[in-house]
Amino acid sequence: MLQFIRSRIGSIFVKALFVLLIASFAVWGIGDIFYGNRAGETAIEVGDVEITTVEVLQEFDRQRQQTGLNISAEDAVRFGFLDRSIEQLVNAGLFTAESNALGLTAGTDVLRQAIVDTPAFRDELGQFSPFRFEQILSRVGMTEQMYVSLLRNDVTRGQIVAAVASGATAPKVLTDTLFRYRNEQRTAKVVTITADSIGDVEAPDDAALASFYDDLKEAYEIPESRSVTYLTLSIQTIADRMEIADEDIAEEYEAGGDRWRTAERRAVRQMVFDDQATADAAVERIRDGEDFAAVAQDALTLGADDLSLGEVTQADFPDAALADAVFAIDEGAITDPVESAFGWHVLSVDGITAETVRPLDEVKDAVRNELALDRAFEEVSELSVQLEDLLAGGSTIEESARSLNLEAVTVPELNNQGQDRSGQPVEGLPTGQPFLAAVLDLPEGTPSEILETADEGFVVVRVDKITPPEIPALDAVRDQVADDWIADRKRQLAGEQAEALLRAADAAGSLEAAVATLGLAVIPEGPFTRSGSGLAPGRAETLPEVAFELSVGQRGIAESDESVAVVELVEVLAADPIADAPARTQLATNLGSDIDSDLFTGLLESLRSTYAVSVDRGVVDQVIQNQGMMHGQMQ
Repeated sequence: MLQFIRSRIGSIFVKALFVLLIASFAVWGIGDIFYGNRAGETAIEVGDVEITTVEVLQEFDRQRQQTGLNISAEDAVRFGFLDRSIEQLVNAGLFTAESNALGLTAGTDVLRQAIVDTPAFRDELGQFSPFRFEQILSRVGMTEQMYVSLLRNDVTRGQIVAAVASGATAPKVLTDTLFRYRNEQRTAKVVTITADSIGDVEAPDDAALASFYDDLKEAYEIPESRSVTYLTLSIQTIADRMEIADEDIAEEYEAGGDRWRTAERRAVRQMVFDDQATADAAVERIRDGEDFAAVAQDALTLGADDLSLGEVTQADFPDAALADAVFAIDEGAITDPVESAFGWHVLSVDGITAETVRPLDEVKDAVRNELALDRAFEEVSELSVQLEDLLAGGSTIEESARSLNLEAVTVPELNNQGQDRSGQPVEGLPTGQPFLAAVLDLPEGTPSEILETADEGFVVVRVDKITPPEIPALDAVRDQVADDWIADRKRQLAGEQAEALLRAADAAGSLEAAVATLGLAVIPEGPFTRSGSGLAPGRAETLPEVAFELSVGQRGIAESDESVAVVELVEVLAADPIADAPARTQLATNLGSDIDSDLFTGLLESLRSTYAVSVDRGVVDQVIQNQGMMHGQMQ
C-alpha cells in the first residue's frame, strides 16, 4: 500500500493533478467571474495548512472525470464524490502539516530533477522543454515560484511516507508459516446425501407450519414499495412513431452500398513453392489428371488440412495478384503459378458461393428504423426542453405527457430492486441507476428533475405512494412456507442419515464397508486446500473446514443447504515454500503490501490525533452549487 502511495504522491499532488490543473484551469483561472471571491476562500484547515475552495473543486472535478461519465455536480455530491475529495485533501494536508512541523525541506537539485521528470513538461522527443514548462505555467496562471512551492510540499510529504515504508517487509518466519497454512492440501473420501434424494415427506399440520413460520417470519418480509408515475422520452419510442417517407428509405438504401451486399466466396486450396519451375511442374501434373492433394503430399509433404484456406472473399487476400487469379477461374479449376512475397502459389477453387444483394423490400424496416433513430435523437433533445418548460410552469407529469403526445406510465408497486411486492421484475422500466435512485430518494408527490437514461433518453418520475415493509400473514404465504418446511425437513432427514452412516463407518472401520448395502457411492476428493480449491463443484461448503480438522482416518460431517456429506480424511499433503518459490515470493509481496497498508493507516490516525482538522462545508457546498449552475448555463 505504501509503495502504492509513494508512486501516487507525485501524481496526486503534482503530476496527474497538475495535468488536470492544466486541463481545468480555463475554469479555475476565471473562477472569480463565476464564483465571486468565495473561490479563493479557505475551505479546509489542517493544523497550520489551509486548503482553498479552488483546490477542493479541482479534486472534486478529478473524481468525476475518473468515472468517464457525464455526472452532474449535484449527482456527484449525492454519490459521495465530494466527501471523498475532502477526505483525500485532508490526508494530504496532514502530511504537509507534519512536514512543516518536522522542518523537512527539499533541496534545489531534487526539485529540479522532479520538474525535469514531469511528463507534461516534455517535448515530442521526450526531452524536458523549458519553453513548454513556462507555457504551461502561464496558461494555468501560476508563477514558477508557486509551482516550486507546490512541488516542495509534495517531496516533503514523500519523505514522511518513505520513512514509514522503510520497515514494511514481511518477516521470513511469518511468510513461510502462512504459506504452509494456506497451501497445505488434503485428500478425502466423501459420501454425499442430498435433500433431493429423500423421498416424499408428510406435509406439516397447522401447528407445525405456524411454529415454523413464527421462527422465520422475518424471512418472508415484503420490502418497502412505491407507487410511481413516470414519463420517458425514449429515442426508440419517438422513432417508432415517426413517419419516414418511402423515397427517404430508398435513398438511404442506395447510399448504403456494400452494406446490403454479401460478397462472392470461394472455397480455396493452395500450394506454395520456392521456384516457378517446381510450381509449373505441379500445375502440369494436376491438369494431366492427378489429384491436387496427392501432388501436394508428394511435392511438399503437405496433408489435406494444410492446404485449405477455407471460404474466402476477394478482399480476404492480402495480395491483389492472388485474388485476381483465384476469382478469374471457374469452379474445379486451378490457377497458373502466381508469385508473391512468399513464393509461387498454385490455387484450386473447389466451390463458389455467388454474391448476393439483399433487396430493398427485405431490409426496408431496418433502414426505416435507422433513419427514424437518427431523427429521434434531435427530437428527444427538443422534447426534453419542452418538458422542462412544462414542469417548470406547474404542469403535472400526466399533463406534460398529453401536451407532448406521449404516455405517462404508472407502476403500482416498485421496490429498490426494480421488482413488485411479489418479487417479480417490473418490465419496461427506464434504464440506468439514476431512475431507481430518484424513486428511492423522492418524497411522495414531488416530481424528480429530468434524468438521463442509459439509452440516451430522458425520464421524469414522481412517487405517488410509499408502502412500508410488512410481514405478511401466514395465510398469504402458506404455500411458500409449506414448501420451505418440507425442504427443511428433508435436510433434517439427510442429516440423520449422515449421522447413522458416520456411526456405521466408525464401527466398520471404513466408509466403503458402511455403504455396501445402502446404494451410496464413495467419491475420492482432492487434493484440495482450506479455501476449497480443488474440490468438485457442488460439494458442501463446510467440507474443507471439516476435513482440515480431522486426522488421517478420522471422519466427520459437512453440511450445506442442499446436502450433507460424510468425510473421511485420507492424506495430508504439506506445502513446501522452497519447492514453490514463485508462489512464496508472491505471498511475501502481498504481505508486504498489507503491512504497508496497516502502517499507512496507523500513520494517518496518528496525524489526525496530532493536528486539528476543520472543514467549512458551508463555503464548499456554495461553491459546488455555483459550479453546477455554471455548467448548466454553459450547456
